[in-house]
Amino acid sequence: MSVLIFCDGSREWYRKVLVKPDELYCSPRAPDNAPHTMSRPTGEYDLGAYVQSLPAPWREPELLVLCDDTGGNSIPRNLAAIRCPKILVVGDTHHICAPGKGPIWRPIAHALAEPYDLVLGEFNRHHLHFFREAGINAGWLPCFTLSPFEHPVQQLKKHDVTFVGQTGRHPYRHHVLEQLAAMGIAIGRGSAPRQETAQLHADSRINLNISLNGDLNLRHFEVLAAGGFLLTERLSSESGLPLLLEDRKHLAAFDNVQQLAEMIRYYLAHPPLAAELAAAGHAEYMRFHRPDIKVQQTLDTLHGKTPDTLDLRHDRRTALPADNLESLRTRVALYEFLQELHRTNLRLEVVFLPGTERQATDAIDLPRLNVTVTQGNPAGAALLFDARLDTRVTWVVPAELPRRHWNVAVLPTALLADAGFQQCLQTRRFDAFVLSDFNPQRDTANVKAVEQHFRLRPISSSPAAFALPAATG
Repeated sequence: MSVLIFCDGSREWYRKVLVKPDELYCSPRAPDNAPHTMSRPTGEYDLGAYVQSLPAPWREPELLVLCDDTGGNSIPRNLAAIRCPKILVVGDTHHICAPGKGPIWRPIAHALAEPYDLVLGEFNRHHLHFFREAGINAGWLPCFTLSPFEHPVQQLKKHDVTFVGQTGRHPYRHHVLEQLAAMGIAIGRGSAPRQETAQLHADSRINLNISLNGDLNLRHFEVLAAGGFLLTERLSSESGLPLLLEDRKHLAAFDNVQQLAEMIRYYLAHPPLAAELAAAGHAEYMRFHRPDIKVQQTLDTLHGKTPDTLDLRHDRRTALPADNLESLRTRVALYEFLQELHRTNLRLEVVFLPGTERQATDAIDLPRLNVTVTQGNPAGAALLFDARLDTRVTWVVPAELPRRHWNVAVLPTALLADAGFQQCLQTRRFDAFVLSDFNPQRDTANVKAVEQHFRLRPISSSPAAFALPAATG
């Protein structure tokens, strides 16, 4: 099988073989060095013409695997000219990579515009229901690009608690590490090449992992591959982590910093328990997550043989009625807005007013976002019950709104005229609000009047969102 691999990064960013030993790796960062690598264009380019310019046998590939360019710097077109199965691997949809381009909608739009046979999500299973709703053949393949350095579980350890990773754009990660330091818990911190990082994982009694934004990241698997004990934050069930690895069997999960501190002290005092979890986690990695297994899972999914664990139907939101594309795009933009707030805040209280229950089902997968849903719309409430999410939200009656405070309110534009909502604006029950269905042609004048009357500050245009003025003395 002649395989073409298209990725944005340098070849050394990935493991030596992604699918097949004699694959050709094509990237804007790669040199023309066939049969190993070839440079590919930036900007939009004709993929059919590019493939025809390659040396044999890659002019007639049997499989094309294209990793989504999160920066939007190299966009292939005319995929229909390539007569082989085409797979798009989607990665970082959990934070803004390209300014002004939605991290989720951008790859959805690309997948809709080109004839991919399969779109695979690697880190963000909880976003794939959007792809399915758009009519895209989407599947989940966690840690497809994992480049592990495997170690057997070892008993002798050199370090107590280790964290390897960046903190610059990770407010929650920075907060957790600083709080642990304030509690007197020493954490070995830093960054290192992958091989050295794996050795650190193998040599540490506890390996700490904190996601950027509720994502199932590569560190979950890198630690287990190295035979290390993984202590990680609890993610939503929609992330897929509970389907792959069991808490207190393969790893240990924490819910808050105080609990994390207690767990660190506990496992340092009970090293056999940490070693037992490390051994079970390593065995599960070897059974289900090694690179050769990922390749086979890719091919199986391409041919409709998805393993049950990876079946997206476990996310009940995939069974909800599909919106039209324009409504779906509006919902995705609202979710992207909330997701970015989630990345930059330690905790968010968000209330969804009647008519925005579908948006609540989208937002439920952000683990530090507490979802409150206002009663009063039976049809909307049924969506939460159908997706089995009703027990994961707080329900309030409309009369309760003026008595509580939320960081964000989500509402249909028509509710701007509601007296109860305007009372909440007057008494600053919300820090901000976002409109679920703003239409510039229909709603601009009414929204502008509310904005001026309450001295609101626009903070987003898509979706339309506004911050309330700060209270004065």
